[in-house]
Amino acid sequence: MAKKSRPSVAAILIAASGWIVSLFLGVLDLPAKVNSFMSEAPKAKQGVVDWLKFDQNYTGQWTSSVEDWVDATEDEKALSTAPDGPVRMRLRVYGGVIEGEIESEGLKESYIFNNLLLEGSKNADGLDVWAYDYVDGKKRGFAEVHLSLSGEERLPLNFEVVQGGMGLPVRAKLYRTSTDISEPIYRQPNMDLLKRVIEQGKAEAQGKADDKGR
Repeated sequence: MAKKSRPSVAAILIAASGWIVSLFLGVLDLPAKVNSFMSEAPKAKQGVVDWLKFDQNYTGQWTSSVEDWVDATEDEKALSTAPDGPVRMRLRVYGGVIEGEIESEGLKESYIFNNLLLEGSKNADGLDVWAYDYVDGKKRGFAEVHLSLSGEERLPLNFEVVQGGMGLPVRAKLYRTSTDISEPIYRQPNMDLLKRVIEQGKAEAQGKADDKGR
């Protein structure tokens, strides 16, 4: 009598994951451009013509966190700590084309990774941006975001989710911490979430195996 084969690790992962583990595994195989899309970022030797194509108003590192502000108002603190906030972004706006990354506390808690990628374009009233990731090797949009400059001195960048927005605050106000975009927002897996999903998948896979054996 043939021995019953036990589910392989791969089978358990597939059963456990749905799309979430396949996303985790798939991103590991993505080209290096996912975390190095800023490789074209301005260097010291870059020509003046190239610099003129960079939008100096938007390009840079941004955050809505006012944790280190000793003079933060109650309104500023409340907005910074709104659900899924604070948020941090790295933006590169070159010739009207947007690339970047976004990280938030909400993504760290509810998504398999701490950040999403950004792309979009500049228009007359700001930036129209899509937050996306790769699922099974294909782009999947998570949110449409509109960014605009308010003219405020302390928190000049308005952030508003137009559509979608899992793990992102609905609204936020950001300030620029640096114009240097060479430092990436490093991608980190949510191991706690991954572990819970895998354990749940193992239980489901075992349950199906038990049902077949009856």
